Amino acid sequence: MPSLGEILRTMRESRGLSREELAEQTRIRLRHLEALENDSFHELPGKAFNEGFVRLCAVALEVDPDLLIKAYREEEERQIIAGKLPEPPSTIVQLKEQIERRRRPSERLVDGLHRVAPLLALAGLVMAAFFIVPRLRAWRSDPRAADASPSSTRVEVAAVSDGAAQEPDLLPKRQAIPDEPPTSRPVSEADKPPATGGISKAADPPVQAPEKTVKRSPPNRPPPDRPQPRPARLTSPLPTESLLSVSESGVGSAIVHRELADHKDRFAVGEKVFFWTRVLGGRKGDRIDHVWKRNGRLIGIASLSVGGAHWRTHSLRIMPADCAGSWVVEARDENDRLLATHSFECRQSN
Repeated sequence: MPSLGEILRTMRESRGLSREELAEQTRIRLRHLEALENDSFHELPGKAFNEGFVRLCAVALEVDPDLLIKAYREEEERQIIAGKLPEPPSTIVQLKEQIERRRRPSERLVDGLHRVAPLLALAGLVMAAFFIVPRLRAWRSDPRAADASPSSTRVEVAAVSDGAAQEPDLLPKRQAIPDEPPTSRPVSEADKPPATGGISKAADPPVQAPEKTVKRSPPNRPPPDRPQPRPARLTSPLPTESLLSVSESGVGSAIVHRELADHKDRFAVGEKVFFWTRVLGGRKGDRIDHVWKRNGRLIGIASLSVGGAHWRTHSLRIMPADCAGSWVVEARDENDRLLATHSFECRQSN
């Protein structure tokens, strides 16, 4: 019985396709196709990916995918028995792996801390040595200089700062006007004290005039700075022109995983035709139209909505009995701007 690789190679060569062309149609890397045709399953990424590769090849070669997947599984079992492939893990091992993946985040955090704790302790020792060793050396060389700890210096600076922080008296001090010197005038008889028989009374002390104060106006201070008005923001108008673009497009007979499985330019009656486009720069609510024409005559328009900046869309038509002729399908935006176009032929028999 031929192996899976021989079946794939024979079917590919019967359709006149090279490995490079098949890789371009299926979007599979060339080295993976070579591994499939050579039955080198140990060079493939894994069982789930391998079956996906086989399914894409079956669609491109127009073969039942289930038959090729069955052939792949039989060939894989033969290679496991022959020792070319390792045996799949047992159920217990798989359950242990699932339990390990589903461990609670707290347990994983504790495990991580246990691993990081020695590094943190080592970093603490290095930092302690970096700060303590210079102090020990300074104390051995001059103990009195080492006693002058930075704390005392900070206290002195703080004391100076506290004294300097006292606010000066900004109000002008009152200045006393000196008393006027007494004026000399002749003493009259009335001013002389009366004689009291040799007993003289002490003269009353002169009454001093009250001090006069001069009121001064406070110094002129500059007015506070007024905040300058902010300049008005210039708002640019929103673009009205559509920014949609089509980076990839094609016509084929199948869509697999939201991708075009093949590229064709000839179809027969009753065959499905897919027009696939990859739209860039769109926003939610935008629209793109797929316009179908036959022999220059409009057949139908498929209006498709765009949901984001990177969006894949496709439309489908089944070739009717009178499909013979040249077909053109176009992708246009809401402003009827042409984004992509493809042509194909439809015949009565393929």
